[in-house]
Amino acid sequence: MSVTAEVLDCPRCSSAGAIQNGRCQVCDKPVAAPLRFEDVIDELRLIAALAGVDDREGREAVVHACARAESLLMALRDQFRSDVIGVGRQT
Repeated sequence: MSVTAEVLDCPRCSSAGAIQNGRCQVCDKPVAAPLRFEDVIDELRLIAALAGVDDREGREAVVHACARAESLLMALRDQFRSDVIGVGRQT
């Protein structure tokens, strides 16, 4: 039995405990799976693998991977702040 599924708040409409089966029961919007720290690590590993590439396409891939990593880190920070310390939550 998963207790977590019963207590997830909707990040879109802030309805407490409204997430069931990946959908908000109030605003009826799908909710993405929570971001994992491993997702950021995977992106950083991709950047490291691309670091030795010395052509235009490779450099562009590094730039895009860095932008994705930055976006993931910001989302992870926001998720942490909301979930753990309550910053950014609407009451």
